[in-house]
Amino acid sequence: ISSADIDGFRVDTPMQVPLEFFKAWAPAMREHASSLGKDKFGMFGEFFVEVERYATMTGRGKTPDMYGHEAFIEGPSTLKGGIDYTYYWY
Repeated sequence: ISSADIDGFRVDTPMQVPLEFFKAWAPAMREHASSLGKDKFGMFGEFFVEVERYATMTGRGKTPDMYGHEAFIEGPSTLKGGIDYTYYWY
């Protein structure tokens, strides 16, 4: 962020990395970006999974049993969104 003056970060296949990593890494990235005046620093993932699966990686995340309830995975927000390529070739 500092050396290249980027305004956002795309994460390729975040499903290959444990959620606990993103719960620590994403807030640290946003905090560093904010210290440089980039309060709207964007981070998103590229997914090739069903929506129910990538929902665990965006925002605070939800597991399928949390749908229809005001319940979220514990901890800080992770990725701000994602692109789902599951049906791209169909």
